[in-house]
Amino acid sequence: PMTRVATFQNSQSALLNLQRAQAREFAAGQAVSSGKKGDDLRAFGRAAEGVVALKTVHARVTTWLDQGRQLQGRLEMQDLMLNRVSDAAADARQAMLEALAHDRGDGFAAAMQAAFSKAAEALNARHDGRYLFAGARLEEPPFEAGRMADLTGVPAAADLFNNDGFRAGTRLGEAVSLQTGELASEIGGPLMDAFRRVQAFLEGPDGALGHPLTAAQKAFLESEVAGLKQAQDGVIDVAARNGAVQRRLDDALADLVGRDKTLKGLIGARTDVDMTEAVADLQAAQVAVQASAQVFAALRGSSLLDLLPL
Repeated sequence: PMTRVATFQNSQSALLNLQRAQAREFAAGQAVSSGKKGDDLRAFGRAAEGVVALKTVHARVTTWLDQGRQLQGRLEMQDLMLNRVSDAAADARQAMLEALAHDRGDGFAAAMQAAFSKAAEALNARHDGRYLFAGARLEEPPFEAGRMADLTGVPAAADLFNNDGFRAGTRLGEAVSLQTGELASEIGGPLMDAFRRVQAFLEGPDGALGHPLTAAQKAFLESEVAGLKQAQDGVIDVAARNGAVQRRLDDALADLVGRDKTLKGLIGARTDVDMTEAVADLQAAQVAVQASAQVFAALRGSSLLDLLPL
């Protein structure tokens, strides 16, 4: 049998070839521009299941990394505020030592109030809009007193602390769990007890410190110097614990960064194109489009009727 040949049939065939060549050119261009083998799992073939599993693990690692980096800021803020509380205890102790050394109490009450205010502000510090040392009560200031005089208005300094006993914790991996929360009452409790004793003394019959100091005033200041040193040591212990958590966090983040890099490499090995090959494919597709377009144009300009004898 003879194969029928027609101008329309030839034109349609050439048009289909041109469209297929354009589709290959588009796909090759997408691969070069995106660097990926495709935008859905079908493009990855048998590797699709492995890609899904790797991306699931990578999503968890990314979440832990984000949490860890946020936690870094919180721990740095806690370290800063703990150091401020420690400095406040040192300032109060220094004021006592200077009063004893100079045998006069001029400016002692003002110096103690300044040290108290520094400590109170640090205990009520915020991070990301929430109180650092309030436990689970993140919207309420953990320490109420604004002046030393407020300390003697309650039976004990502990009555001015509003934090609960909850200590925040964060998980940064299958086997990494960090306890990051510190409590205002534990940090500043002994220090505020010392400030309260000083305020009660200043309000008492021997509280007008002048020059020279009385024997009762000297005895009180000498006894409280040791008490303030103990309170400061307690704050330093909490700061050291916070520092240990920071070191563990740094180690955990370094591990997560390494895992993140490894997983990206494993995923890329399955999903990324070989750029040299992709560029070559694009160039070949562009040549095919040009050739198909020329054939199609040539066929559109010719007709089998031209071959028939008149």
